[in-house]
Amino acid sequence: MTKFQITFGLIILGDIAIWFGLYFLSSKAHIRKCYKEGIAPNLRFLKVVYVISFLIVHLFLIWLGYEVVKWGGQN
Repeated sequence: MTKFQITFGLIILGDIAIWFGLYFLSSKAHIRKCYKEGIAPNLRFLKVVYVISFLIVHLFLIWLGYEVVKWGGQN
């Protein structure tokens, strides 16, 4: 394995950890808010929003990487 592959793998693991942490913290806050207001938490909606935001961010990053390479990235 090259240094690039190791670095890329660590970046992927870090990205997954960050997104899992964001989901955990937002669901925890959502549950607390719902219990304060006396309503049942809707985690299905939270999961859908999480997946959509994950896809939007990563599709943007893929598009950005494609544009960088297309307009003069590494040779």
